[in-house]
Amino acid sequence: MAIGGALVLLGSAITEWFPQLVGSGLLVLAVVDVRRVQRTHAQAAAWARPIAYAAAGIALFLVDPEGTRASGVVIGTVLVVVGLVSLWRAVRSSVARGEHFVTASVAFALAALVLLFPGTSLRAVTACLGFAILAAGFALVVLTLSGRIGDDALPWQAFVVWVREKQYSADERKELVDRLYFAGDDAGARLTRFATLLLLAAIIATLGVAADNVAVVVGAMLISPITAPLMGIAAGILLGLSRRTLWALVTLVGAAVGVVALGALMGVVMPSFFLDRNNLVSTFATPTLIDLAVALAAGAAGGFATARKDVSNSLPGVAVSLTLVPALATAGLLFENGAFAFGFGALLTFLPNAVANVLAAAAAFVLTGFAPLRRIEESGQSVRFGLGIVVLFVVLVTIPLAWTVEEIIDRNDLVSGVEVATHEWLGENSGYEVLEATLLKEAVEVRIAGTGDLPSVDELSAKVNETANREVELVVKVMEQKTLVPGSPARGGG
Repeated sequence: MAIGGALVLLGSAITEWFPQLVGSGLLVLAVVDVRRVQRTHAQAAAWARPIAYAAAGIALFLVDPEGTRASGVVIGTVLVVVGLVSLWRAVRSSVARGEHFVTASVAFALAALVLLFPGTSLRAVTACLGFAILAAGFALVVLTLSGRIGDDALPWQAFVVWVREKQYSADERKELVDRLYFAGDDAGARLTRFATLLLLAAIIATLGVAADNVAVVVGAMLISPITAPLMGIAAGILLGLSRRTLWALVTLVGAAVGVVALGALMGVVMPSFFLDRNNLVSTFATPTLIDLAVALAAGAAGGFATARKDVSNSLPGVAVSLTLVPALATAGLLFENGAFAFGFGALLTFLPNAVANVLAAAAAFVLTGFAPLRRIEESGQSVRFGLGIVVLFVVLVTIPLAWTVEEIIDRNDLVSGVEVATHEWLGENSGYEVLEATLLKEAVEVRIAGTGDLPSVDELSAKVNETANREVELVVKVMEQKTLVPGSPARGGG
């Protein structure tokens, strides 16, 4: 498993060897899975997964290293097979039916992500899978060599042994739970403090976004209390606190709606707010997969800091509220200005951040020993079902993020292609030089400067269309240059 995960992880980083490395990793995993099926005496349907791994590994060896689309089809097909197997188990099994349905849904969502956006998502998905497999295999090796597990232990058993050594006591766990939820005699006072801090954070974030001031927005992150409901949702899933989990979710939704409404209300009294000139608005309204990766890291930091007393209490607020309140404030400003498409883009920044934070925080709670391992073992199906729902949401919100990245890459490739085509169109001995190419709303504008005759613009248009493989509306702006020397007239040239 460690070798297979390492090969898959390397494949996501080394572009020219991507299919071969990932294929090798899948072949190794096929061998591991065959051994697992033989040891557990599983039903015939269990053979579908190792067969799919082996077939995909062989197919990837035959794929052109630059054939991203073909690699996406192969890996997407493997994920579809995994989803179908889980779906078949859900239909046939009377236990863990919900868990199998969630697993199938996650596999199908991942397959759609890889098939729709192979260039953007394929390496991200394989990197995550490779890292997870590598970590599980490495843990098995270390724990087996140390004698803490047997040679026939499964990855989950190795994980259990490692986590059991870090378990919290009941008193420590109760103290942390009391801090996470608005319950007890002081629930009203704590809820009031939460609402007050959220109101102040929302005001500061709205003003910071409207003023395009990063320092002010960071100040809103520092005082934002939205850590509490996010950490409460993660802990509630692991501890089986369904009612408290629901209240934490309601608190989060209510806080989000309140910040958006406040942002829209403040936008009414800020006529100087201009959408087109605001860098922060552009940042929050166009989320990418990088934002999702940051949210996962921030959620893990928040969960770790929440579970550990020896870590500063200010860290969770900084880490988890990284872009939540500012993104919601931006959405309110955009909705008030009638820019609904960008407003929903800002909400899209909030949603994956929130879901990814919950997922990463839950992982941190388990690894730090806060989540009681005994309960996870006894109610493993319900825990896996709850976390599976969170993973499914993460994958689903990744699809529009991947779409945004594809659009950005497409725009950059188009502009770069126009610049290259313009250089070729002018030729080496031309008296003109290319200043820049920019993407307008419905066209690409290229600006050149110099003196002398120019080739036909139709030739440039044909070259650009051929490079882009589609019809591109092209605008060429020419600035004639004139050299002035002492004694020459200051006018008469442009």
